[in-house]
Amino acid sequence: MRDHNLTAQQVIEKAQAGLSGTADYDIRYLDKFADRYVDHPEGPTIVREIGRMIAGLMSPEQLARFEDVLEDDGMADFDEQLSRAHEMVAAGDCPEAREALTSLLERYTFNALTEDALNEYRCFGNDLEHALYEATRASNLTLRMAPNNYAHAHFLIGFCSVALDEVEKAEAPLRRAVSLNPVSPIYLYELGEVLKMRGLLDDFRAVTVRAMYFAYTDELLARGYRNLGFLASEERDFAHAAELFVFSLEFDEGGQSFVENELEYIAAHDGLPEPVSVDQIAENLGAAGIQVGPSDLVRAILESSDTE
Repeated sequence: MRDHNLTAQQVIEKAQAGLSGTADYDIRYLDKFADRYVDHPEGPTIVREIGRMIAGLMSPEQLARFEDVLEDDGMADFDEQLSRAHEMVAAGDCPEAREALTSLLERYTFNALTEDALNEYRCFGNDLEHALYEATRASNLTLRMAPNNYAHAHFLIGFCSVALDEVEKAEAPLRRAVSLNPVSPIYLYELGEVLKMRGLLDDFRAVTVRAMYFAYTDELLARGYRNLGFLASEERDFAHAAELFVFSLEFDEGGQSFVENELEYIAAHDGLPEPVSVDQIAENLGAAGIQVGPSDLVRAILESSDTE
């Protein structure tokens, strides 16, 4: 008997109570049990949880056959297709890359990659991003890893849209990338660029500050200071802008040409302020409430990983 007044957790407990301890019987039992709750208000959650229970009962041979079916259906080549799309982007073929990525994501219709009553789904680019998320998430849901890096596919679609001057098509995929990986500075910065192009400078600032908090390389941190320098320049706070641009070079000397151009712009509009030491700039930025160097969280995680 179905009872749609039960919560998803209560339905799962009910399913567990009916297990016999015999794998073959229990797999058939759970399969039929799940069918009864497909139209439950929390049906997707229930079906996914029972699917995990069934997978846990399968023998290695049964699991191998299941994986073979996925591969035969073309569902095991996501990484290969993502890599090809990367090559297209690198070659400047953004139209074809975006089309291929859109088609790829349509094939992988993972509605499961949304929060439900029991789980949240994420995909990270590396172990450090995973650690950053674990350290900052407030959810009590079970964290589950997506089987592929769907976040990066969405990011590349957004990136290509920006490259094709179709900014109006970029924000949605970039927000989807950030929702799947909320701690990626790269995704956050790219979303920030779209917000900046749309003139939403307060949102651009907020995204930049968040990206800097999670920035775990010098280059990523430097990008944040350049962004804040742009904002200060827009506000005609040229002395502050100059300090931010100069300070960015402490983390990324590769930005020298960009910074020189910005300083020339400042000189033409307001004259360059008297140069001050890097230590003084750091003190000034700290007094203005701006993060100086990596965040304490990033430092702690990096130090922890170095000692393991």
